[in-house]
Amino acid sequence: MRLHAIEAGQGDPPLALLHGLFGSARNFGSVQREFAAHRRTIALDLRNHGSSPHDADMRYVSMAADVLQTLDAMNALPATLLGHSMGGKAAMQVALTQPDAVGRLIIADIAPVPNPPHLRPVAVAMASLRLTPRMTRAEADAALADAVPDSGMRAFLLQNLQFGQTPRWRIGLQEIIAGFADIEAWEVRPGAQYHGPTLFIAGADSHYVRPEHRPIIRALFPRARFVTLKNAGHWLHHDQFDRFMAEYGEFFPENPADLAELVDTLARRAAAQQRLLDSLSDEQRQELADLMAGAMGDAGLAIELERLQQGLRAARPDLRWGGRERMDGDRPLGLGDATGALQEIADLEELDAMLDQDYPGASLDDIDPELVERALGRQAVDDVEALRRIERELQRQGYLNRSGGQLELTPRAVRRLGETALRRVFSVLDSGGRGTHDVRDAGAAGEPTGSSRGWEYGDEQPLEVVRTVRNAVLRAGPGPVKLAVEDFEVIETERRTSATVALLVDLSYSMALRGTWGAAKSTALALHSLVTTRYPQDHIEIIGFSNYARVLDPVGLAGLSWDMVQGTNLQHGLMLARRHLDKHRDSEPVILVVTDGEPTAHLTRDGRADFAWPPLRETLALTLAEVERCTRRGAVINVFMLDEEPALVRFVDEIARRNGGRVFSPSADRLGEYVVSDYLRARRGRRRAG
Repeated sequence: MRLHAIEAGQGDPPLALLHGLFGSARNFGSVQREFAAHRRTIALDLRNHGSSPHDADMRYVSMAADVLQTLDAMNALPATLLGHSMGGKAAMQVALTQPDAVGRLIIADIAPVPNPPHLRPVAVAMASLRLTPRMTRAEADAALADAVPDSGMRAFLLQNLQFGQTPRWRIGLQEIIAGFADIEAWEVRPGAQYHGPTLFIAGADSHYVRPEHRPIIRALFPRARFVTLKNAGHWLHHDQFDRFMAEYGEFFPENPADLAELVDTLARRAAAQQRLLDSLSDEQRQELADLMAGAMGDAGLAIELERLQQGLRAARPDLRWGGRERMDGDRPLGLGDATGALQEIADLEELDAMLDQDYPGASLDDIDPELVERALGRQAVDDVEALRRIERELQRQGYLNRSGGQLELTPRAVRRLGETALRRVFSVLDSGGRGTHDVRDAGAAGEPTGSSRGWEYGDEQPLEVVRTVRNAVLRAGPGPVKLAVEDFEVIETERRTSATVALLVDLSYSMALRGTWGAAKSTALALHSLVTTRYPQDHIEIIGFSNYARVLDPVGLAGLSWDMVQGTNLQHGLMLARRHLDKHRDSEPVILVVTDGEPTAHLTRDGRADFAWPPLRETLALTLAEVERCTRRGAVINVFMLDEEPALVRFVDEIARRNGGRVFSPSADRLGEYVVSDYLRARRGRRRAG
């Protein structure tokens, strides 16, 4: 099972954090941030916990397999493992199952022995909790108080409850209850040992690691060392914080998971409140100051609040701690609601900057999962993590490069996109039974001359079988005939025909409005892939045109979007196409035009684009003059209309009348089929003519 992971930091060896029963990767928030300053740190949600999948199997061998599979998929092995409680048992199982995958092992307050079933009633109480719409944290805490008297424990458990209109448990509670026998148990294969460095950390007030457990631990982990923390129980990194949240948690609907998240919450509120104060008029500020002084002066709270404010500024100097906000509207807001609104706006602005990724060195790892969850919900966090995994996998396979904070497609990725687009086109052609894909028959390259020559990459001539076999025999001598590349010869023909193709693609804004831009780009990639891989003797150039025209390379085309400008300058596009044809005068000239509108722009004498709607007579005349030049050059212009606007139909019909080319009106989803078929038809037509 692939587990949900929260990743931060860089540096080897990676550190993997495994939580205990009823915990999650978020529990390690402050711990992970500390470690992430020095190394790559990965906090995992174990099965049935946090955002990981649910499953009825709760055996530690299965949990260990999950951890190994996830870390291996993240290229994070070997790793240092730090596991608490149930996560500690899972970490020990990993080390004993696959020792070479673990560099170091740190176990927090658990021993490799069976545990008593004292947490079963807690799980049953959680499952019995009646979840009502808009239940508050205080109500849930009160409902659990009889079954779970410890307030810190209740605060820890309620981190798994998602509050809101329809409260629900995030964890697989029923699966956990059904698997308690496996959670409490401990089994290991006979003779298993882990000889790497191992540290066992125990709470002085906890009973999970006792002196009598040490011989058992040393038998499995010969290099084990032991540390005991004073005034700490089983929940080593949560005890004091959880007691605070049990007492005051209702004031923090953000539900911070640890002290670091609590400080972050307070800092964001304080920064929003300061911006609110800066946005008030002088009279409003003075009135508010008088009210606050009256409320806090006698209690001496003002000095303490000022100290807290300074501490929060020092903890989060990156927040916007001042500046006026524009506020208007008919609905009045109290101080608390106004502060909360500004805090939410600041969160959204920060999230927008993170998601925009428009700065040097940008990375998806920069996106704060806690900020995403506050603004967009838990599902959005999972979506961001899925995007991170996709990006890492595409980079690993050589399809993506990140340069200066920008993701760029590699040439390999562009080839793959073109091949995929081409396969999609051919699948339609094949399923339609039209048989328009190319067949390299013997007459492909003209009339035979009676002589042969060595085969070269891209040749379409038929093989000279007798001379090919003779070459193999002369090279290798008597015995079984084994052909090598250098043995092949082809029949020489009178004329080796090739084509020069110019594909003109409309980039104007209307292509996006009509939803045809995606089909046009996919078609261009498919045709480029077909020509460059199957007909390398042909020459193709893709030309995009909007207010101006420009030549597009495949890498640029794959990442290209439509131009948000006015103008369809087909005249300029045909000029560039003619230049391409002139470079290869011995080839058959082919011009294919994909557009959804009549020309609305042309080049003036000084090279500027002149746009007008409705089109100027001069625009239409200059475009048709360029059509005439292409016709005299011998190029046939075939036009693929993606709209049936009467003005476009009239203009395209005029092109066909003057040039002799053909006009097609395909739907967007069949554009690729039409363009590729027309190219292949043109090649077969030339062969018959030769």
